Amino acid sequence: MFLLNDNLIKYTIDTCRYNEIKLNKYNSKKCATDSECLSNKCINNFCVFNEETPIVHCESVFNGYGSTFIYCGKPYNDICEFNNDCSSKICSSRYLYSINNCIYHNAC
Repeated sequence: MFLLNDNLIKYTIDTCRYNEIKLNKYNSKKCATDSECLSNKCINNFCVFNEETPIVHCESVFNGYGSTFIYCGKPYNDICEFNNDCSSKICSSRYLYSINNCIYHNAC
């Protein structure tokens, strides 16, 4: 939620990739206009990731030595090329022939 001129604006934060919509692999809250989405992009009634207004996600990342640090990057499920693109620092393809995406740092 966001307060603008004393008006509370509620955004849909659930965001997917466009190919998930085309394959009917995404089911979430529906949108009618871009302005309803935190990503500012509504396609076929779903909020999708938008490179023009990227969402930044920050989280604690374990360094393997018993401590953590805060790292900010793309949120889970957003398209990535490199580990450093993602807030989890993990860019991976979970499925054969699938595009790389940011995954949760504890994912198998």
